[in-house]
Amino acid sequence: MILLVSTAVPSAGRLSPQDLI
Repeated sequence: MILLVSTAVPSAGRLSPQDLI
């Protein structure tokens, strides 16, 4: 799911996956 969000929104998604990890 995180990967999909990152691909859909590289701007906001980029911070999302990093914050979770």
